Amino acid sequence: LIILSRIVQIFTSKIFIESNDTEQKVVYLNKFNLKVYNWRQSLPEFLKWSKTRLKDTDISTDPTISYFWYYYYIVRLIFNKPFIEDCRESKTVVVEVLDDLKTLINNFKTKFNGFQKATLYQLYACLLAIKCLKQLKELDPLNSKMDWDKELKFFSTIFHQELSPAYELPKRIQEDTDDKIDQEKQSINQVNNINYTHDFSLS
Repeated sequence: LIILSRIVQIFTSKIFIESNDTEQKVVYLNKFNLKVYNWRQSLPEFLKWSKTRLKDTDISTDPTISYFWYYYYIVRLIFNKPFIEDCRESKTVVVEVLDDLKTLINNFKTKFNGFQKATLYQLYACLLAIKCLKQLKELDPLNSKMDWDKELKFFSTIFHQELSPAYELPKRIQEDTDDKIDQEKQSINQVNNINYTHDFSLS
C-alpha cells in the first residue's frame, strides 16, 4: 500500500499540477495505469486476484484481502474518471472496474445479508461508481454493450438504500451528490478539460 500510495503521489503531481495540456496528461495517465497494473501483478500470491477469485464469495469478502482490491479500484476510478471523454483507455478501465465492483458488492451482500458490516472503502467506491456511470451515460447514452441505466440503478440503490442507512448518512447526500456532478460538468465544459482541477481529498 505504501508503494501504491507513492505512485499516486507522483502521478497526482504530474497529471493534475505540472501539466495543463490534455494530451500530456493522457500520456502520464497511461503511464500511471501501467504502473498501477504492474503493482497489482507484483502482489504476493495470497493477495492477487482474478475474475475467478472475485466470484469466490469467501475470498472476496475477506476484509484482510479485499481491502487491497478496493484500494486499487478506487485509485483507478479517481484517476481515470476525469479523462473518460479524452482517452479510450480511461473509459475501458472505468467500465472494467465497475464490473468488478458489482461482483464484489453482490458477494458482500450475499455473504452478510446486507451492508451493516460494510467499510468506508465500499461506500466510497460505490459513490465513485455512481459518478462515473452518470458521466458515461451522458457521453454515450445508447451504448449497445452496457445498459448505463441498469448499472446506475444498481449502484444507486446500494448506496442510497443500503450503505447510506448503514452509515447514517443524511438524506440530503443524494442531492449533494447530484449537485457535485453538475458542478463538475460545468467546470469541464468551461475549460474543455484542459485545466481540470483535481480534488486532492480523493487521493
